[in-house]
Amino acid sequence: MTRRLTTMFTGAITTSEAPPLISLFFGLLFAGLFFGDGKQAVVEVYGAATVLIVWFFRMSWHGPLSRTLPRSIMLSWVGVFIATALSASTSDSLGFSLSWCIRLLSGYLIYRLFYDVASEKTEKIVSGGLLAFVSGASIVSMVFMMTPGLQKVMPSMNLLGRSFGHNHLADLLVFISPLVWNRVVAAPIIPGIGIIVLYAATLSSTLARVAWGLVSVFFVFAASRNRKTRAGYKFVLVACLVVILGVFYFGKLFIGLTAKKTNVESYTRPRSGAVRFEYWRQAMEGFVARPITGSGPGTFSLVSSQYQRLPLSSSWFAHSQPLQILAEMGLLGIVAFGVLVFSHVRLWYRHRNILMGNQTSAALLTGCALIVVYSLFEFVLDYFIVWLLFFAVVGFVTGRPQIMSRVARKGGTRAALIIVSMFYVFWISSNGVGLFTKRYDAAFFLAPFDSVQTLLYLEESGTAKETGAQVAQLFHKKNPQILAALSKNMQKNGATEEATRLSREAAFADPQNIELVGQHFTRLASGDANTEIIGNDFLSFLSRSTPKRLQPQINALVAQTQQLGESVGNLYREKSPPLQEGYVSLVYLIGLNQLTLNAQATEKLWRLAIDMNPDFAAMYIELAMYYQHVRHSDEKAQRVLRECIKRESPKQQCAAFLYKDLLPPGDFYEALR
Repeated sequence: MTRRLTTMFTGAITTSEAPPLISLFFGLLFAGLFFGDGKQAVVEVYGAATVLIVWFFRMSWHGPLSRTLPRSIMLSWVGVFIATALSASTSDSLGFSLSWCIRLLSGYLIYRLFYDVASEKTEKIVSGGLLAFVSGASIVSMVFMMTPGLQKVMPSMNLLGRSFGHNHLADLLVFISPLVWNRVVAAPIIPGIGIIVLYAATLSSTLARVAWGLVSVFFVFAASRNRKTRAGYKFVLVACLVVILGVFYFGKLFIGLTAKKTNVESYTRPRSGAVRFEYWRQAMEGFVARPITGSGPGTFSLVSSQYQRLPLSSSWFAHSQPLQILAEMGLLGIVAFGVLVFSHVRLWYRHRNILMGNQTSAALLTGCALIVVYSLFEFVLDYFIVWLLFFAVVGFVTGRPQIMSRVARKGGTRAALIIVSMFYVFWISSNGVGLFTKRYDAAFFLAPFDSVQTLLYLEESGTAKETGAQVAQLFHKKNPQILAALSKNMQKNGATEEATRLSREAAFADPQNIELVGQHFTRLASGDANTEIIGNDFLSFLSRSTPKRLQPQINALVAQTQQLGESVGNLYREKSPPLQEGYVSLVYLIGLNQLTLNAQATEKLWRLAIDMNPDFAAMYIELAMYYQHVRHSDEKAQRVLRECIKRESPKQQCAAFLYKDLLPPGDFYEALR
């Protein structure tokens, strides 16, 4: 009776009452694994629903929170919320930023809940729940691996099946590696070795190189630091490392031999590890462009599309959490999150005797540290499920010293719950109306932040109302797909000038998207735009979408701006030209159009096309044709072909044309057609 009265007035959770709440959280989160992750809207909503359900039962069973956050921690959280709000207010996509804000609030709510239940007696429940969660995910992942047909049912972004080169189950395995090591040390030698081998086999099957290296370093360090570690464990650890390296080498070799790439991707997209550096470069360029508030939380995909210099090199994520924060939230964001991290580290250091004196607490804290290190090289925290798990464990570890307060403070949890609930209600209502009634206008106005409903409204409504168009621009001002849809709507409404402006913005937001660029040039060619404007736009798109090393060659074309504009206009005035090779095809076709007008411009353009794509045999052959038939120089023609033969990919095709009479230029165009 006394315990019930205490709970009623203080809201404190007893040891016997906490397990159901923790189990409910892990159970709901495990079910969420089957919806995918990454940027799927359904996962964002399911994650928010998970948080709301857990909090509903928390409030129903136990009442309000009983423990307050330390002042430094609370103030650092407030700083993060303020920085996020300021960055979102100038965001390139308010819709993306609002979704990210819901993610942040969801993380905070889970953090607060686990902070409140943290105790010595609930420690085993949390660690056991985390181990059971990841073990269950590993088993399901193995089933998917053995049944590829079943894996195809899953969304492309998930934590259970391999996608984009490796399985992101590694993110979870890194998280629990310290807990696994604790179990190994505590177990007898034979079961302990079995645990090591099983864990190493599961991790090696993911083909996640950074995760392997990180876990290997941790295991070796832990074994060397622990004097009680048996020699058998050390031997098996070394053996597992050798196996992992072997699987890595032969697995990557197999993938390299069997992977099928498109013609464009095979020679233009950065390879393997290089692509990560390309994302980091994009993040830094985005930061330099907007150093204070960034492009807005959750908008890195727009930054990546805008600053990519090679086809197929954009990404939803920067593959580095600090760089992504810099690009999305600028100095304001990185300072706010830096203060949040520092305030926690200072608190943990102050209570290090309690935290590090207990093996479970120390393992949970080390798991958080490993995830932070891993997030420097991978988008691990961009998975919503990993995000919630991370904040649950951070909240628990922070609350483990049991810093109690006489007066309970809500710490903004009520406001956070209301905001997350509203997001959930509006999203569900919007999708329900759109799915069952096909009233896309109503669905859009219920959730204008949802880019899917916005696109459906713009594409299915025929012509958007003025208010709808304004709202769409407000929430998605630099989303290229929505800007392109808005442009089409404006054109249907007779607002030609506004349609042209929007098509230009759409193309500038994603200059590697040759379809969007083509839509803009088609609109210019069919209107009253003069050739100089068209030529300037062409050079601008070319400059934005090619490596900076080619900028001098592009600058050399400025003198022919008007002629280039005329050629571009002619191409798009007739019909959309065949552009299977993207900008290379476009540059080639413009050069072909210039052949009778300005042969020197043709030479410059085709040389630029070769430098844009040095493995493209057709362009070498076309330039050789140009030298033989236009410049009447067999020597220069042969020189170009010999240049081609020096490269591995195109040499076979070029070799067939050596020392032969060539056809007039234009053969490639016939092939494109």
